[in-house]
Amino acid sequence: MCRSPRRTAALLTVSTLAATVLLAGPAGADGFDSQPSVQHSNNTYVPRIVVTVTRNGVRTGATTTGAPSTSYAHPPCWYFPSWEGPELFDYYDSGQASRDAWHYDGGPAWDPPAGYQDHKGDGLDKGQWWSAMCSSEYWPDDNTRAFLDYADQWFAGHPTIWVAAGEPNPNDAAIVIPPEVLVHIAEGFLTLPAPTLAHNPTGNSVVNLPTWVWATDESFAEQRVRAQFGANWAEVVAHPVGLRLSVDGPARVDSDCADGGTPYRRGTAARGTSCSVTFLKSARARTVSATLVWDVHWEGSDGTNEPLDPPVAPEVGSFTTQVDEVQTVVDGTPAR
Repeated sequence: MCRSPRRTAALLTVSTLAATVLLAGPAGADGFDSQPSVQHSNNTYVPRIVVTVTRNGVRTGATTTGAPSTSYAHPPCWYFPSWEGPELFDYYDSGQASRDAWHYDGGPAWDPPAGYQDHKGDGLDKGQWWSAMCSSEYWPDDNTRAFLDYADQWFAGHPTIWVAAGEPNPNDAAIVIPPEVLVHIAEGFLTLPAPTLAHNPTGNSVVNLPTWVWATDESFAEQRVRAQFGANWAEVVAHPVGLRLSVDGPARVDSDCADGGTPYRRGTAARGTSCSVTFLKSARARTVSATLVWDVHWEGSDGTNEPLDPPVAPEVGSFTTQVDEVQTVVDGTPAR
């Protein structure tokens, strides 16, 4: 198997290349080109990643998908122009490759690229050798083991190759953005809204009578964000599982609120919900606040299905109500 002569050195190098957002290629008939494309300048690569956001109504089942957005991320591994023909030939013919292999890997000599002798006299006017490069600068987190594993796979599948003068940049076909990178792009587009609250009574609340609270169908909705480049994709899924209530005064709060609370229906028993506020004193105004409880995970084209942390400070929805106290007089007279 051919290996990059600079495999280990490239693997441990943190590149100083700066990714620059470039203009996307020509748009399709609908104004948006959904095909993967790679912009490049001076060996800096900026693949265009397509991001879509979908909302699925948990109670209604209604699905809406927004227009695709665009993001950019430099790949963690790519090809770079590494050697001229005579340079690579001398590197192997002089025995320097064997010495480097022993120094870096402590093992047998590296195999030269296929056909390396065929280009021993070819200058840049004829072409150039391109080798694999990986940089942790473009890996989305500090998981060094995951980066090294990914880099090993990349080197194994991308040997040093000869690119003749005038041939396309090999990265146009070779660039890959793995799901581990795409998931962080998807997370950046994830917006978890505050709940829109409904309540009953719709007018003033009453002391010692439960006020039902629930998240409306429109706000109690699953959020999905998919980032995709080529065949690889990562999708972040945030599913609402409950509602957490609080109130700014004396009250009994039932904040079980599974499925976002139970919408009130005429004729339902007063205590037919596990998501309510029972005020203990009258007040000109009381504010009930609520946040959605989210279950978040991500899925990838490589079969990944892993949990993600829910939002630390979820968005807050609220409403304000007047609390009345109803006076009842009992005189002991039998009812007729």
